[in-house]
Amino acid sequence: WVRPDHVSAVKYMVSRELPVFLQKTSTGRSDAQLVNSVYLDNASLELYHGRLDKTPGAIALRLRWYGTGEPELVFVERKTHRDSWTGEVSVKERFTITP
Repeated sequence: WVRPDHVSAVKYMVSRELPVFLQKTSTGRSDAQLVNSVYLDNASLELYHGRLDKTPGAIALRLRWYGTGEPELVFVERKTHRDSWTGEVSVKERFTITP
């Protein structure tokens, strides 16, 4: 776990190691990093393994924001996995916070 007072420093260190993909646009090349996600889990990675194993009802918790630079609005999301063959639909619930 990351202590709350260290979150910004950890996000900065992680972001420095992530690849930046450039896409070709009509105006040249630009940063394709338009969706930013930080997934939350516990030390046992229960949520990760549940999603990887496609356990019915497995959830993902994440913080998500769009665009480059400092976010003005961050979504806190919970996505619940449902297998399509059951006729159920996966559900995404979210609310916003301001950083």
